[in-house]
Amino acid sequence: SSKIESRLLYLGCYTERALDKDLSNNLLNELGDEYFPHFLRGLFDSRGTLSSSLKNVKIWGSLKSHYQFQKILLDKYKIDSRVDLNQNALTMERLKSIKIFLDLIYQDNSIHLNRKYDHYLEFLQFYAACPNPHLFK
Repeated sequence: SSKIESRLLYLGCYTERALDKDLSNNLLNELGDEYFPHFLRGLFDSRGTLSSSLKNVKIWGSLKSHYQFQKILLDKYKIDSRVDLNQNALTMERLKSIKIFLDLIYQDNSIHLNRKYDHYLEFLQFYAACPNPHLFK
């Protein structure tokens, strides 16, 4: 019902449609640099994955929001990503970009999904063992 939807939006729970609407109304600017990594971690925990090969990150959702995230990630954090039109996903495939992204979302955090955080720790070991991680894709 619309009453429940309104209450959930008030509490900060966004549907994809509402998220797109609010993104276009500068939600990302209102979050600021302090809260943006926590917002991204929430998206990653709910809609994202680090592949079992540890060589790509995907976050599924709407294309409109992905283009906005892609621009912010590149401009503010130098994270290279692409929007996968076939899967409606924001994808990161360069190991250096994956590391910057994961470090960003897991720095100064106290709330995360343990299985995804454990996968991040595996990635850190994998990344440290790569002789030239910047040469990967």
